Amino acid sequence: MLKIKKLFSIFGDNKFKLDNILFFLFPSFLVSGPFLTDLFVTFCSIIFLYFSIKEKNFNYLLNKYVYFFFVIYFYFLINALFLNFNNENIFKVFFYFRFFFFSLALVYFFNKNSNLIKCLYFGFIFVYLILVFDGFYQYYFKQNILGWPISETFRVSSFFGDELVLGSFLSRTFPIVFGLHIYLNPVKNKKMYTLFILFICVEVLIFLSGERASFFYLNLSALFSIILLNNFKVLRMLILSISILLILIISNFNDTAKKRIVDKTINQIGIDKPEAKNNHQFKYQIFGYKFNHIFSKQHEQHYLSALKMYKDNKFFGIGINNFRNLCEHQKYKISEISCSTHPHNTYIQLLAETGIIGLFFIALILFIFIYFSLKHLLNKLIFKKIIFTDFEILILSSILITIWPLVPTGNFFNNWLSTIYYLPVGLLIWSLEKKVKN
Repeated sequence: MLKIKKLFSIFGDNKFKLDNILFFLFPSFLVSGPFLTDLFVTFCSIIFLYFSIKEKNFNYLLNKYVYFFFVIYFYFLINALFLNFNNENIFKVFFYFRFFFFSLALVYFFNKNSNLIKCLYFGFIFVYLILVFDGFYQYYFKQNILGWPISETFRVSSFFGDELVLGSFLSRTFPIVFGLHIYLNPVKNKKMYTLFILFICVEVLIFLSGERASFFYLNLSALFSIILLNNFKVLRMLILSISILLILIISNFNDTAKKRIVDKTINQIGIDKPEAKNNHQFKYQIFGYKFNHIFSKQHEQHYLSALKMYKDNKFFGIGINNFRNLCEHQKYKISEISCSTHPHNTYIQLLAETGIIGLFFIALILFIFIYFSLKHLLNKLIFKKIIFTDFEILILSSILITIWPLVPTGNFFNNWLSTIYYLPVGLLIWSLEKKVKN
């Protein structure tokens, strides 16, 4: 039987080592779904813990990042133990630590083998090339290259099939891939522009996916990057500008995606409906804009139902993943459309399921994020000094998508999403610690 230590040497001592292959395949695992993704995360976490203990190298396990995470983790675990409806929730929360260990594993592996960064980067580029080709093919021919039909609402999903998360995958990973591209090509030259067209196509494909939140994520991360970037601001602006121009051209000839992202959003929110205005039926007003619903009537009722649960359990919430178990109860039910598997907003979900204490943790992360982002910006403008590299800024823009409070989101405790949440965390920790050592 091979020893675990030899696992990473099965394919020899060159670029074909097992770890290189796995990191190249990791983006493909994300596209394949939660099973292979979770298997990869678990495998990395176990191997990382094994070598940390075997080498007696506890620097990765005894630092401020780990302490902060485990305070959150133990609160989630206690919450699940005392407020659960079934053992599945306890099991799921108990093994939640593997996602943060996955972040630490990335730091460990990248320090041991710098070639893994390239493997991860080229793995994403390979996946992007396939998704762009297949996504545009599906948009124009109404089925992808495998014959999978486009959704009934004409939303492009490519190899994600019935799971309409193509836009979510691309918008959340695009800042990471663009950051890796800059990291590997730090000098402005022809090589920097080799993937210019691919990046533009990715941004257009996010729009064609019809995922409104994802299109917002794309623009949010782009705006954040453009404001804070040091050397590649013009390149990011150029990619975004050409993408928007192409989106306008495509919408002029085929406005299916535009109807989904723009027209349907305006209709669901209820902005400027003449009959509502005349009868003073608008419920909300922000900066002079009047509207009837928060994102949509369905989203709004999820939120109202979750807030009712919070009011009954202000400090500790109703228990992780228990929104789905209580939303049909008459006490919390708003209407026939108010129930779902989760409230579709991270902050409201944590407020309802983990109470004020759970909300405090993510609010603290948001505060720290804003503090250091502003510190970087002010230092750059006033003192001509930078805190974060361009690579780190792009990784931060990916993290911003996760912690941004004002947008519909998936289930915070979803395994697939959690992997994408913690991927940039590992990259950021690795870069910051590498910078300190240097």
